[in-house]
Order: sequence, then C-alpha cells, then structure tokens
Amino acid sequence: MEKTSTAPASAAEFDWSSDDIVAVRSQQAIAVYLNPHGEIVIRQQEWPDNDIWVVVHRCYARRLIEAIEHLLLPAKEDVT
Repeated sequence: MEKTSTAPASAAEFDWSSDDIVAVRSQQAIAVYLNPHGEIVIRQQEWPDNDIWVVVHRCYARRLIEAIEHLLLPAKEDVT
C-alpha cells in the first residue's frame, strides 16, 4: 500500500527531514565520460576538490549496468 503525504499546515511547519514528504534527498552531481584510455569514468562531485572517481574498463560496462538494474528489481517478498 502506498503512503499518502499530508502537506504542512503552514510554511513554518515545513520539515525537510520528513520522510513522508521529501521525495528526493539532495545528492552530489555525477558525471560519466571516457578517459583518454577509453575507460568509463564515473565521477561524483565532492566539495571543495575531493571528487570520488570510479574507473571501469569498457569490457565490464554491461556487467556494471546489469548489476545496477538488478538492484532496481523489486524484492521477491515485495511482489504480490
């Protein structure tokens, strides 16, 4: 069953930490590009200059995508 969200009665009552109404939490920007060696770089912005880098050889790209897609599948116990 889906949760329903109730709007705060006033602007002063708005709460950014409420899991009931905040649909998307803030997150750092993510870039994806090829480096000069033809490898896939996944880079997440960290402030001020401590970006996080993941470098994946292109031959493993499909395997990485499939692993992420697998995480998006509903768990067996959630399927009705």
